[in-house]
Amino acid sequence: SMRLVVVHAADTTPRRVMRQLRQDYGVPIPEALVGSDARFDAKIVDIAPAITVEFRKIPELTMHGSHDRTSIVQSSGFFHSDDPDQLVAAICETTWDGKPIPNDGKPPTRKALAAAGVVSQFLTAADVPAKDEETDFRASAALRAPSGLLLP
Repeated sequence: SMRLVVVHAADTTPRRVMRQLRQDYGVPIPEALVGSDARFDAKIVDIAPAITVEFRKIPELTMHGSHDRTSIVQSSGFFHSDDPDQLVAAICETTWDGKPIPNDGKPPTRKALAAAGVVSQFLTAADVPAKDEETDFRASAALRAPSGLLLP
């Protein structure tokens, strides 16, 4: 089984992940998450037998800076599983403008997640397609990368 945790700060990130799950895999968007005012934090969506997506608004985990991320990962129960056969993976929203970033948040976030046995992939928050029906290639690739063992 697999739990895919989507770590985000922007409200657009969960929406684009769900939109791409619908487009790529035919996963319906739950009624509670359809409205523009829907809140995704702590929502869990079953996308296939034994595969769930969990949305967590944790901007301090992936934001740039020199703060400690290990304690955030260790204290967040959703990054851990009692089931030895369950893979926990994460798609982490990040910001990047194409220039080097002092105290880039990606390397320490990836390291903290890896120490907990969590596979991670990053998705830039700013690269959102203009129209809902357009393919979000970056979101599609982010979904395939950590979940490639279970999703085609």
